[in-house]
Amino acid sequence: MSLLKDAAETYWELLLAHRNYRPPGVTYLYRPDLPWAWAELLSWEEAAKRSHPYRGRLGIPAEGPA
Repeated sequence: MSLLKDAAETYWELLLAHRNYRPPGVTYLYRPDLPWAWAELLSWEEAAKRSHPYRGRLGIPAEGPA
């Protein structure tokens, strides 16, 4: 594996460890009922019309909100 890919995956694990964080006063346009990380993941999957390639890895559950 490349050093860059390893670093990116480690960074995403860190971000996902805090996926339930919701800054006060911030309203998300896409899925405001979900924490930011889930909303972004589902937004990506909707745009790509497929499951994210890291589903089930790096702290991203294989199954999640729909």
